[in-house]
Amino acid sequence: MDAIFEFHLSRRARQTYQFDEALFATDGRLIFSDFRAARRFVERIYAVSGRLLPASDIYAMGLMDEILHLVIRHYERQNPGLMTRALEFVRAGLGDRLEDTIVQFTDEFPPMPVYRGQLSVKEYLSGSSNGIGHRQVSMEEMLLVSIANQNPAIEPYKEFFDDSVLQGTAYPDSIRLLGDFLARQSDNGNRDVRIGESLYEMLVAPSKASPYSLEGQLQYLLDKWAAILGGDIIERIVRAMDFVREEVIRHTAQGGPGEQVALPDFHGEPEYERYSPDKDWMPRLVLMAKNSYVWLDQLSRKYQRWIKTLDQIPDEELDLQIDGRRPFWRIQNSAYRFTWPLLPFNH
Repeated sequence: MDAIFEFHLSRRARQTYQFDEALFATDGRLIFSDFRAARRFVERIYAVSGRLLPASDIYAMGLMDEILHLVIRHYERQNPGLMTRALEFVRAGLGDRLEDTIVQFTDEFPPMPVYRGQLSVKEYLSGSSNGIGHRQVSMEEMLLVSIANQNPAIEPYKEFFDDSVLQGTAYPDSIRLLGDFLARQSDNGNRDVRIGESLYEMLVAPSKASPYSLEGQLQYLLDKWAAILGGDIIERIVRAMDFVREEVIRHTAQGGPGEQVALPDFHGEPEYERYSPDKDWMPRLVLMAKNSYVWLDQLSRKYQRWIKTLDQIPDEELDLQIDGRRPFWRIQNSAYRFTWPLLPFNH
């Protein structure tokens, strides 16, 4: 089963579309256990509003939100107590206005017990999960909701996480102070993520690198954050990029929603048989296809050193024999759907 990808959904959107509660985690975030869940989400939107949305984009948005949470956790391991100190810093600057803002945010983007009426907002905020106070959790969600609202690539889906309902609060000041605090924090000597000078810059970097392309933002995650993501998440990113690309191709081929596609007609066209002659080496050929990102991660683990590019692959790995036959290595990068030879076939 796929990892859980999630992003926060506003109370207004949930009330409008009456989504299946099985799609939500207890903290109120939308979860996609697999691509089928994203399809169910967009099917519900179509049933209510008649609006056609690509499930691939929704899936990609959930994945990116999940990765941003992973980046925060990674950065916090390098800076223990970071988000707790951030909460205190913002509280010192805003006083009671911060509490009012967090209360309003939690009501507008409610966790499941609050949405169901099982807990009041203040009862929820007084608790904790896994040793993390819910005020800190809500502040982190505020930060990511703010970043989502600044991302041009997901502007068409803003109705699901629109933060305009918070503009009458100290929400803008809270985000500004939080950004100021994070900008002052050291990376504590960490060298496996060299993206920005602060955690905030790291979180907004994908949308700055590729403002209008979800595929481009996913590619940025691969290029910059592979060191902290691991092979499992990398594989899911590549898969999400495939989903997005296939949706674009489908939309382009159709000329837009609702248009009919003319089927090609080859009636009367001559057909020519042009088979290549059989060669003696063909039965002895071993063709191996690998996803480059996954394979490089596997090699890094095997050789206990970072192998990031194809020219770093050890010669002994390329010289491996399979059943005494020389393999013809061909690495397939599914993010771009092309192949290139690494070791010529020797016959």
